Amino acid sequence: MNTYHTFVMVVKLGSFSAAAKKLHRSPSSISKKISLLEQKLNVQLFDRTTRTLAVTEAGRLYYQRCLDISSRISDAENELKNLSDKPCGSIKITWPNAISTSNIVDILRAFTQAYPNIKVDITVTNDLVNLIDENIDFAFRMDKLTDSSMIAIEILRVTPVFCASAEFVKKYGIPPNIHDLAKMPLLLLNHSTAVQKFWKSLPGFKNLSTEDHHKVNDINALYSMVTKGIGATLIFRHTVEENLENGSLIDLMPDYALPDLPVYLVFNKLNYMPKKMRVFLDFFKQEI
Repeated sequence: MNTYHTFVMVVKLGSFSAAAKKLHRSPSSISKKISLLEQKLNVQLFDRTTRTLAVTEAGRLYYQRCLDISSRISDAENELKNLSDKPCGSIKITWPNAISTSNIVDILRAFTQAYPNIKVDITVTNDLVNLIDENIDFAFRMDKLTDSSMIAIEILRVTPVFCASAEFVKKYGIPPNIHDLAKMPLLLLNHSTAVQKFWKSLPGFKNLSTEDHHKVNDINALYSMVTKGIGATLIFRHTVEENLENGSLIDLMPDYALPDLPVYLVFNKLNYMPKKMRVFLDFFKQEI
């Protein structure tokens, strides 16, 4: 039972007694270990009262580092115990829902077939979650990297398309140019700063007032709304490819070349990367 793991468990469970039960130790032994740790660091990690145990600011900072250390130690121990050439374990991944129908899933399928002993744990969210705090191994993101402690590798590019339902086109017609498109009833995907910046980078959209149009933060809802004729929209081609082929959605600007948007694979800088993460990273790099 290393000190890092003990501290992490106390923070996660919120009490010495709960951590003791989880670690099969006595509450007094857990309390003593934490006290010795505080003496060694010369900081107070917890505010203790008779009823509550609260993490201090120093404790929260230390927890972020310990979470990563504890995870790496556990991974290293598992690899040493299991000297097989076959990597195994679970990889935690997060991505926005716009990626759920992209080629990322095809590559992931090939990866799980190549490494059947590795399981993936996917969290789909539009939030830019902290990978260290949430103990996540990899994130696929469309926003540019702003955290210098992370590494981002461009994996693929997705193609946007302006489209609307056949019913919408029957009512409003095909806009002759992109400036006229900006005057139509629009559905704006607003879950990503990258997408919002993309809208305003287009001719005729620089002064776009989002308050004049419908907004939605979920691409599945956006897809449903555009197919129902609620408005014209900018959406990723991989999401509507079948609809464009069968004519239920119509490309409003077929001759206007929209620039592709990059998708990045983001991960924390690690001194030691477990084998399961190395093979995952190498597999996706091969697909670039």
